[in-house]
Amino acid sequence: MILDYKGKRLFAFSDTHGRHRDLIIPQSVNILICAGDVVSDFHENGLEDFSRHYIIKDVSV
Repeated sequence: MILDYKGKRLFAFSDTHGRHRDLIIPQSVNILICAGDVVSDFHENGLEDFSRHYIIKDVSV
């Protein structure tokens, strides 16, 4: 879901259950919101992969 709020574009998602790499996030998004259920098996490596996948590498201020 994409929302426009106070000049910012927000992208909200949930229930990826380990398929976060299949999610297509528009380049125009300023804020990413995850509402939960990112892994399906609750193993530490699944959560670690999710976290590493979404690390911000380039921030323009």
